[in-house]
Amino acid sequence: MNSLKHVLWMLMMFNTLSVFSQDTTLSSYSSSRPVITATRSITLLPGFYVPTGSSFHAYIVAATAAPCIPLAAALSTDQNYILTYTPREPFAAGTDLSAK
Repeated sequence: MNSLKHVLWMLMMFNTLSVFSQDTTLSSYSSSRPVITATRSITLLPGFYVPTGSSFHAYIVAATAAPCIPLAAALSTDQNYILTYTPREPFAAGTDLSAK
């Protein structure tokens, strides 16, 4: 029974890892994949476009597919911290990306 649990666990982990690749490069839009995820980078090659009326979303996600853990409300005074924040803004239709 333990070996069956081990095999099922391995299959589940393999399936989770295969869903999120580290780097994704897209040359064309596919309506079968309107949501793209990667753990490190998503590159849209020259000529990539999303047809009018279609939906497309690209996300960088945690490698473990676990939700982000918020910082504690009060940081301790006996440890060093590096805190970064990257604001995200949605792009509206017709937005000039060179200004972002």
